[in-house]
Amino acid sequence: MDRYDVEKDPGVEAQEPWFYRVTRVSHYYGDTTRQIFLVAAALILLGAPFYADDLQVQLPFVVVCTVALVAFAAFTSPRSRLMILADAVLCVAGLIFFELWALSAWNRVSATTFFLREIIAFLFLFGLYFSGKSWRAVLLGEVGEPKRYATFPNESEVDHLGSTFRADDDQEEPFHRNEKPEDKDN
Repeated sequence: MDRYDVEKDPGVEAQEPWFYRVTRVSHYYGDTTRQIFLVAAALILLGAPFYADDLQVQLPFVVVCTVALVAFAAFTSPRSRLMILADAVLCVAGLIFFELWALSAWNRVSATTFFLREIIAFLFLFGLYFSGKSWRAVLLGEVGEPKRYATFPNESEVDHLGSTFRADDDQEEPFHRNEKPEDKDN
């Protein structure tokens, strides 16, 4: 069943969980990862006064982290293998950082601070899950632009002088790249 069947047949929608209906490309979950990045960025930015130990010191980190999350969310694409991998790497880094930050000071900080850090870590955990599924689809060749290798002309496309030409259906003889069409009659 194709993801586009959901739009054609409303009865199909009831058969799939909600997180499968979010995406339009089969086995690509970048849209879900993008939403998770935006929620995490908003929570990092808005929650900073409540979970930061020293806001003056940590404010540059908060701003850079928020900008990075929004930028990665904006550049995420099913055609870019590199961005799908970068999303997964960003999720791993965010998960490790926020989880270690939450657990390293769990007994010295308030419950609000601890839970905000944990919620952000869980968002990165879910982002890692969905970006990992997208990366698996890349490895299986189902998502991402395939590699394009340089192609060389066939023997039929190269004349005896080594120049390539294009044969059109309406022309009797081949059209050489270095030759102008009006020079052909002269």
